[in-house]
Amino acid sequence: MNSMINIKRDSGYADQLRNYKVILDGKVIGEIADGKTESFKVPAGAHTLRLSIDYIKSNKISFECGSDEATNFECKNNLRGKRYFLLPLYLTILMSKYLTLRKTQTPRKY
Repeated sequence: MNSMINIKRDSGYADQLRNYKVILDGKVIGEIADGKTESFKVPAGAHTLRLSIDYIKSNKISFECGSDEATNFECKNNLRGKRYFLLPLYLTILMSKYLTLRKTQTPRKY
């Protein structure tokens, strides 16, 4: 049986015109644009999820989804306010801190 993952992307100045790739179990399954929420059908079971933009990847989240369940996530880049001036550091030394992905609530039936 299939399940769903829903990913909500925060809107921000950095990366506003670029999409993030959605990577499930090491394979790109789609993209998500600035300020959008996208849903993807996935098989029930254990998975890993992460996002990427160019060579930069978010943290990896391992999760399990049951049959006919929806699992929700939020993502954003961390270049907010004064941090935007740290862009060169985030693109080199702090690459692993550029994108944040987090699970937002317990699975629910859809």
